[in-house]
Amino acid sequence: MKVVALAGGIGAGKFLRGMTRVLPADDLTVILNVADDIVVHGLHVSPDPDSVTYWLGDAFDRERGWGRRDESFRATEELRAFGAADAWFNLGDLDLATHVLRTSMLHQGATMSQVVARVAERFGIGARLLPVTDPAFRAKVESLAQSIEATRVVQPVRTFYSTGDRQLVSPNRHATILLVGMLGDGDDGIEQVIDAVDAGSSGGFDTTITGQYTADHDFTRLSQEDLEQGELEFGLPVALMSLALSTVYLYARYLL
Repeated sequence: MKVVALAGGIGAGKFLRGMTRVLPADDLTVILNVADDIVVHGLHVSPDPDSVTYWLGDAFDRERGWGRRDESFRATEELRAFGAADAWFNLGDLDLATHVLRTSMLHQGATMSQVVARVAERFGIGARLLPVTDPAFRAKVESLAQSIEATRVVQPVRTFYSTGDRQLVSPNRHATILLVGMLGDGDDGIEQVIDAVDAGSSGGFDTTITGQYTADHDFTRLSQEDLEQGELEFGLPVALMSLALSTVYLYARYLL
């Protein structure tokens, strides 16, 4: 009998460990939640996949109720001594190795599925573990951010993947916001940004760009067209925009 389980974190891991006692590992596929993934100290942390992995790999700390057994926290203690902003998050020293590996693999172009498989292999897990994620979407977002930065008229683009800021991603994780800060006089560079965004909108990947500079750009373009046609009928949404100065808001989503 083949079984597919939808799994969260600690409770799911405990349940699945019991399931592996009555079911051959090869018959079990686990779909892992990644909605709670965050970035801590610049590292990609996946609490739920790790909890399930540690349970299935018999490395979970049952007494503490989270993390790995025989764990120490010297790195976190030292980070707290430095006053590091993310030091509130208890990263164990053994657990830290998992996050370093994951972050390194992702930066080298690996998919989350490949990372999960690598960690599962380390703990001798026979069941198939799959994260609920769309690596193609992340790749599109990061590629678009790189294309925008390549214009050299913007500050580093802030995305959910680079900051871990959950306010930049929708609850269903099908859409995200990219924050683009213009350098110098944004009016001179906004055309290049718009061209980069237009070039990156393809294959079901939809983008919408807005902000003061794009509003000014659209207002000027529409006004010129209206004057040429002897009309003044540009849309109110353009005329009434009131957003933070020097910032372009880029909304990216997959058309599902």
